[in-house]
Amino acid sequence: MSELLAHIPFQPTPPADWVIEPLRRGDTVAVTELFESMSEKSRRQRFLNAMPRLSDRMLAFLSDVDGERHIAVVARVRGTCVGIARAVVSRDRSSVADVAVAVADAHQRQGLGRRLVEALAIDARARSIRAFEATIHPANDAARGLARAVAATMSYADGEVVAQLTIAHDAAA
Repeated sequence: MSELLAHIPFQPTPPADWVIEPLRRGDTVAVTELFESMSEKSRRQRFLNAMPRLSDRMLAFLSDVDGERHIAVVARVRGTCVGIARAVVSRDRSSVADVAVAVADAHQRQGLGRRLVEALAIDARARSIRAFEATIHPANDAARGLARAVAATMSYADGEVVAQLTIAHDAAA
């Protein structure tokens, strides 16, 4: 099998209790479950500001995956959402997508974020997305660690970390 992400081989077998699958359009239950399982600190780091609750508008956006310009994968343990990674294609660069990953506090630092990014990259590659970009709060050590784990390059802009990850494509793809 070719490398999925630049410089790291794909590892297809997650731990037995993780089920990773595409997020279904309109799955507000999964989005709400994950949000409620995140601490105030995790929410602030994921959304780059304080977010005590999801507004109806934000919930609608996060669950409105169309499978083309907005794709997402969800990790579940015994049916409960414990992580979501999503990519939203840039309006002005169709081969680049803004990526975001959120993992329930109880499941952080176990490699789930990386597995979600790998699964999302498979979906992205099928849609001719060639790169992910993410804006990371400088104090978000976990997100910076995830970026390093998937071989993303990082730079600083406007006081935030910008991570860029090239998605490897087979020559025949």
